[in-house]
Amino acid sequence: MILDRALDLPNGRAIVGDDTFLLWSEVIDSLRRAVFQIRRGSAHASVAIWGANGPEALMAHAAVVLAGASVVPINFHLLPAEAVSIMVRSEIDLIICDAERSQSAIEYASNHAISVVVWGSAEAVSSGTKSWSEWLLEGNSDDINLDIKCRPYIMFTSGTSGTPKMVKITNQFGLPGTVRDYISACVALPFTQGSHLVVGPLYHTGPISGVRALLAGQKVVIPSRFDAERTLSLIESEKIAATVMVPTHFARLLALPSEVRQRYDLSSIGYVAHTGASCPPAIKREMISWWGPVLVDAYGATESGTICRIGSKEWLERPGSVGRVLGSIVRAFAYSPEGHELPAGEEGLLYFEDSRGIGIIYDDDPEKTRTAHIRPGVFTLGDIGYVDDDGYVFITDRGSDMIISGGVNIYPAEAENILISHPAVEDAIVVAINDTDLGEVAGAVVVIKSGAKVSSQELIHFCRENLSIYKCPRDVVFVEALPRTAMGKVNKRGLGQIYWPSGLSKTR
Repeated sequence: MILDRALDLPNGRAIVGDDTFLLWSEVIDSLRRAVFQIRRGSAHASVAIWGANGPEALMAHAAVVLAGASVVPINFHLLPAEAVSIMVRSEIDLIICDAERSQSAIEYASNHAISVVVWGSAEAVSSGTKSWSEWLLEGNSDDINLDIKCRPYIMFTSGTSGTPKMVKITNQFGLPGTVRDYISACVALPFTQGSHLVVGPLYHTGPISGVRALLAGQKVVIPSRFDAERTLSLIESEKIAATVMVPTHFARLLALPSEVRQRYDLSSIGYVAHTGASCPPAIKREMISWWGPVLVDAYGATESGTICRIGSKEWLERPGSVGRVLGSIVRAFAYSPEGHELPAGEEGLLYFEDSRGIGIIYDDDPEKTRTAHIRPGVFTLGDIGYVDDDGYVFITDRGSDMIISGGVNIYPAEAENILISHPAVEDAIVVAINDTDLGEVAGAVVVIKSGAKVSSQELIHFCRENLSIYKCPRDVVFVEALPRTAMGKVNKRGLGQIYWPSGLSKTR
């Protein structure tokens, strides 16, 4: 584990960033000091980490876990108001952020009597704020007590309501007991068996595998952003053994010219988990042909953890399957609209049975928790599909209106609420548009008020002023009326293909 590696290989590289690296001796000293700071005085129970990928972000995550506190990862693409809502609801009492978000963090902290620690080349320091380096120097480098209880990760997920739901992640992250238990669980994971590459943002559950790899004593390479060719270069130069990707990463890697793809030695790669969205079969086959049978599809959600898993060889035998259920999930089955369980091979709303009788919990939304279950421990993530005779699960459609863009969830209601607030807009819906790069992007179908005038670009700009760019529509079409039912609902499925039949191959 991490403590052993620091003793055995003090001058070995532990974390590799864009233009810097940290040795194991440096990492363990910094983590000890950070843990001391988090625990000192009235121990911080919930710590927000708000910033772009890099060595400091990775160490902040690891330090909070080692301190026995709750990590609250905040999407660094969020606008300040969106981030503040998450901070309030998770009752954070310390913010660790990068310089770009420091001013917003300081404004929040000044109103809530909490501290802010800032990392980055322009470490901003003002009242109640310390730089990452200064904060570490004030800490004690004593050994870390690993026998204290872990606290859960606090993450936020959403449904079609667009309101983020708080989820306290415990067992799915190996957090049933002490910090020592957590690290032991990390050591046993398949993606912590060798150098690990982080290509996704740490505010998602998948890329947090990099934190677990570090705690398991493996070198972690964490560039600030994904670049396809540089990814291949890093796999070769750093002898990367494992990573977690989404299908958009695969598409961008496959888009590289063949001479570039053949330039790099990728033989060190042994495990590539992919998650976040369904991978088109053609892309998956091409990746397996190129990298070998190292791809592992992990199906689940923030609130459930991984439910099913399938390796490359199994997938080639059953194309399109996400595998069989794992762990405490004892079975999967499809449910009909009439309310009865369907036989193998018949399509319906997928349900999963948790042997512990727990299922999934949205901590601040008991109604959503209730509606996700048909009985205690038997829950759905809202996906449509079927289970074959051998227990393999196939996802055929999503039961919700969620858009998955480059592995990132976009909830239409958020942009719809912004659009409807525009003085020229009478009605609006946001739907998924097929996109050659990101898989899906958001598009808006809008009804304009009588006598009003507004352009699609004006509405896109209006959304971007009030919402994170990735959540905003990339295109707008105008219609005379939306196809609403008598209950005011719109069946959005397929509307993206109706209004954008050729998809959106060039995003704005």
